[in-house]
Amino acid sequence: MFLDLDHFKAVNDVLGHAAGDIVLKEIAKRLAQNARDEDTVCRNGGDEFLYLLMNPQGRDNVERIAAAVIENVARTVHVGEQQLTVRPSIGIAIYPQGGVDGRALIQNADAAMYHAKKIACGYAVHQPQVGLDQPENSATARGGEPTQSPWEGGRRSSQT
Repeated sequence: MFLDLDHFKAVNDVLGHAAGDIVLKEIAKRLAQNARDEDTVCRNGGDEFLYLLMNPQGRDNVERIAAAVIENVARTVHVGEQQLTVRPSIGIAIYPQGGVDGRALIQNADAAMYHAKKIACGYAVHQPQVGLDQPENSATARGGEPTQSPWEGGRRSSQT
């Protein structure tokens, strides 16, 4: 999974980089505390994190974990007197459909994350392209409407 914090630049711009560092450390701590022993979580740079799930036991489980990560990250972060809420956009690429090596998995998860961010849906799952003529029609949104992209998006709940 490839995570990016939505509107994080505003934290740095309004509250300063020291506040942004506090937020990043708290988010990293939350991600690490909730990861399974066999999983790996790391900061990729800026406000991006990688969350590698080992043997996730299927797409449904990956989506369940992504929803839990969104809920966990979206909890209030206290920075001095300020109470901040940051939400992630998450891109998911699942081996082998989403890529057969680390580079491809990260690249496809990153692309799916940008799609999730664009449509503000919380997370999106990279889907392999179907056929050479119409690869953009290989996925549908959660509501069953064509998305015209190689991703399927997950919805944010009203609580996150």
